[in-house]
Amino acid sequence: MFSSKNALGFSFLFIVIVSFFYYPKWKNIGTESTLSWDVSGYYWYLPAVFIYKDVKHLSFSQEVLKKYQCTPDFQQAYLLPTGNYVLKYSSGMALQYLPFFAVAHAVAAPLGYEPDGFSVPYQLAIHLGGLVMCLIGLVFLRKTLRAYFSDKVVALVILCYVFSTNYLNFSAIDMPQTHNWLFAWYAILIYLSDRFYKKPGLGKAVGIGAVVGICALTRPTDIISAIIPLLWAVPSLRKTALQERIRFVRQHFSWFAGAFAAAALIGSIQLFYWKYVSGHWLVYSYGDQTFSWLKPHVYLYMLSARTGWLVYTPVMLFSLLGLFNLYKMKVHFWALFLFILVNTYIVTAWDIWWYGPRAMVQSYPALAFPFAAFITAVDANKVKRTILYAVFALFAYYNIWWTHQIHNGRLGDPYNMTRGYFWAILGRYSVPEETQKLLDTRHIYTGERKEVQQVYYNNFDTDSTLIKSGRQFNGTPCEFITEGREYSGIYTIPLQNGAAKWLRLSADFHCEFKEYELWRMPQFCVMFKNGDKDVRGGSIRVHRFLDHGSTRNLYLDFKLPTKTFDSVNLYAWNPGSGQTLLIDNMKAEIYNEK
Repeated sequence: MFSSKNALGFSFLFIVIVSFFYYPKWKNIGTESTLSWDVSGYYWYLPAVFIYKDVKHLSFSQEVLKKYQCTPDFQQAYLLPTGNYVLKYSSGMALQYLPFFAVAHAVAAPLGYEPDGFSVPYQLAIHLGGLVMCLIGLVFLRKTLRAYFSDKVVALVILCYVFSTNYLNFSAIDMPQTHNWLFAWYAILIYLSDRFYKKPGLGKAVGIGAVVGICALTRPTDIISAIIPLLWAVPSLRKTALQERIRFVRQHFSWFAGAFAAAALIGSIQLFYWKYVSGHWLVYSYGDQTFSWLKPHVYLYMLSARTGWLVYTPVMLFSLLGLFNLYKMKVHFWALFLFILVNTYIVTAWDIWWYGPRAMVQSYPALAFPFAAFITAVDANKVKRTILYAVFALFAYYNIWWTHQIHNGRLGDPYNMTRGYFWAILGRYSVPEETQKLLDTRHIYTGERKEVQQVYYNNFDTDSTLIKSGRQFNGTPCEFITEGREYSGIYTIPLQNGAAKWLRLSADFHCEFKEYELWRMPQFCVMFKNGDKDVRGGSIRVHRFLDHGSTRNLYLDFKLPTKTFDSVNLYAWNPGSGQTLLIDNMKAEIYNEK
């Protein structure tokens, strides 16, 4: 029989293989390296404190960004009115990275690498730290689950987590992010809470407080981790049960005071940092990124094609269903349920909801209990068990397929996903280039056209404004957008309902340098108008299809709106790119389907 210990060993071996052979981020450069994007922001404290001795001004930052290109610009901190910088992210991850950073710093120079905080030894050390935390998390999760569920069920939970959920990505590839590390801390927290209420003691209480402090220092909203130890082993929310817990706290007040002191001591690290760099004990470092507490984005966060949790990790639906089974089993239901409820409310209330299902990963140790309860209930029936195992296998394939597409397959981009593109690529390993247009527009037409009629053409050869600009496309004047020129000219075509079913807009495009940042990519746009009113619009991001120095004819197909319109505007828009885009031979055709 495949035991939970074997499942853990096999799963961790798979994670190591993925981590070192499939997608070794520590070997990558730029924004695909270990110390890039958010991770670089968590990490920035360490080189600032221990290498450059510059916590307030971070004057080393531009040199690091130029050399290692971990982010396109300086996103790790923002400037205060005083001239000091405050780092965007709290210091919890830096504290956890510290032992691995220290080892890397000690060996970097002797091994011939620059001891600058970002060379290969530092990348590898943080990478290895993530793997260590992954193993710790799985070990402690198994320990606690084994006390309440069969070894077979625990094995299935571990296998499903590693193969069928996005935990795979955050334990094997993006392991330096907070989610893998918090997964481990939550597994430890649940283990300590369970041990504490079985055999209370000061050491366990202080350990619980320290873990809560680390969770909160890592992500301030994870102060809610305190819900678990405060309500663990509370059988119900009835008055008598709550009064009994209050009596227990009073009886062992010194233990709980020790836990609070440990949490406060660790949490105060951030307060002292803020006071040092800003002069204030509390600083909100996320700018205009806030929460919608009264209108959480539940549907979008859970079910949208753009990073919906249950869309990309559907196996976790069984965990939510398992809450009913957990309630019947009376296995620490209220502590787990209230934590899951509050955590879900917080992650769905964040206005940047498309940051996606990764924010649920740290709650997976808590969700493991209802998941195990669901499997236990189904496993008793042979037919249901067979169906469930088949679904698990399907979801494992689905999860591994998505993980591949996001990193090496290059089809997946959940953060910018549309419903049309999602269904067009689902389960595939290659699609026609045209399919990428579905990331920007609702429709593409790949069939044969009939009754084609040209309704507009412009080669810009006689436009005096463009002639004066000096911009040329194959030796003749052309339209263009560039830094400081947000819009091209707006070109209007008289057109009305009933003319045809489809409109095709096309033009020749040339760029010297490709724009890689999605939000900066120049767009080829159309807007249907009725008088001065906008009826419907659309666009494609031209640089999806261009490389350095390339020239291509690109087109955008658009179904004519059913609402009344009397004209169409064509134009190009530059939302922020510093690259020049040349445009020539702009053409519009109407046609019908064959």
